[in-house]
This record gives sequence, C-alpha cells and structure tokens, in this order.
Amino acid sequence: MERLPGKHLYFLDDHLFGDARFAEALFDGMKGMGRVWQSAATIQSVLKPGLLEKAAEAGLRSLFVGLESLSETNLRDHSKVQNLNRSYANGIRRLHENGVMINASFVFGMDDDGPDVFKRTVDWAVQSAIETSTFHVMTPYPGTALYDRIEKEGRILHRDWDLYDTRHAVFKPARLTGEELEKGYWWAYREFLPRSALKPTIRTS
Repeated sequence: MERLPGKHLYFLDDHLFGDARFAEALFDGMKGMGRVWQSAATIQSVLKPGLLEKAAEAGLRSLFVGLESLSETNLRDHSKVQNLNRSYANGIRRLHENGVMINASFVFGMDDDGPDVFKRTVDWAVQSAIETSTFHVMTPYPGTALYDRIEKEGRILHRDWDLYDTRHAVFKPARLTGEELEKGYWWAYREFLPRSALKPTIRTS
C-alpha cells in the first residue's frame, strides 16, 4: 500500500470485515497512512461494535452494503441471513456517525416484489439519507440454485447471456411483468439520483 500512488484506495473484497482478526490487523496497520478508501461489507458487520470504528480511523469513507430488499419475505426466501432481523436504520446511523457514506445495493424482481416496490425503495432510501444507491434486476445465473428453481417453474424467458447483466428481465417475475421490472429499474435510478443530490453529504476526506 505504501508503494501505491495517490491517496485513494478501493478494496475489491466482497466483505472486507468478514475475517475479523484479519480486518482488525489491516485497519490497525493502515492507521496514520493518510489513505482514503472504500470497500464492501454486510449490514451485520456494520452493526457490530469495533471494526467499523477502526476502519473509519484508518480512512474508510464509503462502504458498499447489500441491503438487497426491504421485504423480510424476500430476505428469507433468498437466505439473506446476514440481513434478517438487522436494523438497516441503525446500521446507516452507525456509518454516518463514523463519517462513512453508504452505497446501498437493492435487487428488484424477487417474488414478494409488486409494482410498488420501486417507489417504496427509493422513498425509503432518500428518507434514510443514503448517499448512493445501486439497483439491480434479479438475474438467475446458470449453475445457481436460483436458476434451477426459476427454470423448473418455467419462468426463464430466454438464454441470451448478453442480457444476463442485472439490467434486463430474463425471467418472468411473480408479481410483475418483465416490462414493469425493467421500467421500474430505470425509474428508480432516474428518481433517486436527483433526490439524493439534494441531501447534505458527510465528510469524504
């Protein structure tokens, strides 16, 4: 790290806080280096005291967190145990109190999602003072249990792999049409970005 040019770093680890002993040693070692960095972690790890504070002291300024869905049914159906029974509000509050912005990631098209999911999610994200949000269309990739289930249910629409990019509806949603899912995805970005820009942001350096 000391040999890398510039001030900013991005750790591509999906869950940098996952191994607590490694993360603690890393953050202790980075303290005082003057780096500003970002990475990804789960809401479960954000809620645990200790590591987040050390990360912030070491220069963490933005964290990608997969909130996935506001629906507990969706979280249970997809075995998102790291999100179940976790307070998103408390996690966001802890991040902000430590001077860290959140990039919250959401997935549209799960079986409990109806036509109102886009507005509910965007409204909640704005009201929760989320700085950045990343939206995705649920995509059942071949070789996964999700793909096997959707295929068994006869809901795979095609196998044009170029469209398996989390921006296109490649399966038939349970409570939406494919067209509604794609339009809602793009609407969420168009709606969230200008509204989030109106909020005051926390320090980034």
